[in-house]
Amino acid sequence: MLRTIGVKSLIFKLRSNKKFYILTAVALTSWVVPKDILKRTLPIPNLKRDGELNKIIPEDKRLKSTEVNIATNYGFKMASSLMNKGDHEFEARIIIDNLGSKKYRYKAKKGDAPKTKKQIEESAEKNKMKVNGTREQIKNLLRALRDAGVTVAIADPGKTGAAAVWQPGLQTIKIEKYKMEQGSMAVLRVLNHEAIHVAQSCKNGGINFKPIPLGIKLSPEQIYNKQINSKIYRNVPLQIKIAEKEAYSYEYSNLSVIHFLNKYC
Repeated sequence: MLRTIGVKSLIFKLRSNKKFYILTAVALTSWVVPKDILKRTLPIPNLKRDGELNKIIPEDKRLKSTEVNIATNYGFKMASSLMNKGDHEFEARIIIDNLGSKKYRYKAKKGDAPKTKKQIEESAEKNKMKVNGTREQIKNLLRALRDAGVTVAIADPGKTGAAAVWQPGLQTIKIEKYKMEQGSMAVLRVLNHEAIHVAQSCKNGGINFKPIPLGIKLSPEQIYNKQINSKIYRNVPLQIKIAEKEAYSYEYSNLSVIHFLNKYC
């Protein structure tokens, strides 16, 4: 009975006296809540989705001053200059002097038979067409990657033994300078490889997510067994090995790579 009267009296005072209401609320809070609660730092919830490495970083914030974005006029000129070293190493050259006389020069590979003038001319034309075609494939892939929001740069991959890496945390593919100097075919190959990893990231949620396997058909094991069994992949999880097998399987299939980028990104 005393408790009932006390409660009614308290309710009446709360309704009639705002100041008393505020003081009572503070007193009750102090009594119910532990005294040290305000001293504690509450954990900030992690709003990232599973596999998300970072928010999308503005393109002008992704690269260091020493790294070069290939998908720019300046960057592609620099890339072309580096690729020329590999493309022209064994290229047959026809040199025409001021009097119109022709000189033929080429660097023979070990075991090659001597070439005739006609063979040199045919080889020079064939190589020129091959290089031009490969450069166009590189440009097409760079456009597809740029449309997906990815930066491609001449830069140190930062991984021992790697010629190129896909870094979803920076949304950037980094290709080692020495790989660029091996020529257009070498560059297209590693770019295809890393672009598959981009598609794998997109399948997982976006270009800022960890790559996961696409679940696509793989090439015969002999295509990638040597690489997968190397030290680089010795202790990596099975899912990463499968993702790498997919990338190695489509290194030489530029159209397939662009298809996967368009499909998943």
